[in-house]
Amino acid sequence: MGDQSMNIQLPVLKVQMLGGLSLMYGEEPISFSRNTTTKAMKLLQILLYYGEKGISRNKLIENLYKAEELADAPNSLRVTSYRLKKMLVNMGLPEHNYIRISKGIYFWNGPMRTDVDIHQFCDLIQRAEDETDMEKQMQFLREACLLYKGELLPGSSEEEWVLIEGVQLKKMYSGALQQLCEYLWNKEEYEEILRLCE
Repeated sequence: MGDQSMNIQLPVLKVQMLGGLSLMYGEEPISFSRNTTTKAMKLLQILLYYGEKGISRNKLIENLYKAEELADAPNSLRVTSYRLKKMLVNMGLPEHNYIRISKGIYFWNGPMRTDVDIHQFCDLIQRAEDETDMEKQMQFLREACLLYKGELLPGSSEEEWVLIEGVQLKKMYSGALQQLCEYLWNKEEYEEILRLCE
């Protein structure tokens, strides 16, 4: 995280991918044209999803292009990257090089802090697993369950990577919910169970 050039003054970019795609820049919702199926939009979703882990160029190309487009993929990727940067500025984000490439790995590279619900969700599940205090563990699980607003990017469910990752996330969610509900059941907090299971 220690990038000193990052402007602390910039608003946070909040990204929701669970239950649908939405972006907030500070207090402002970002509207992207209805066309969420463009390659630039797909690239944005992939980069945000893989976040700090990044995604290898090969995997990125595989996720973005169909078999018949692969021959021209390297060139297409350059064009798509350029379009994405233009699109982000048109949406009202600052001028910036939003894609960082290092050793063949592509990363999202916003100048602002970027919070993605998926990363927060996975982080909470992980913290719950590492936690020995039952109360705290359940608090992490509760927060995770509340973040899970539905399936991953339902508008892009025909994309193979979205399907595969979505299944994993749903599994994590179901496991967390089950654990939490058993705990609440034993404490006779039935109202809370109903709230969570809605």
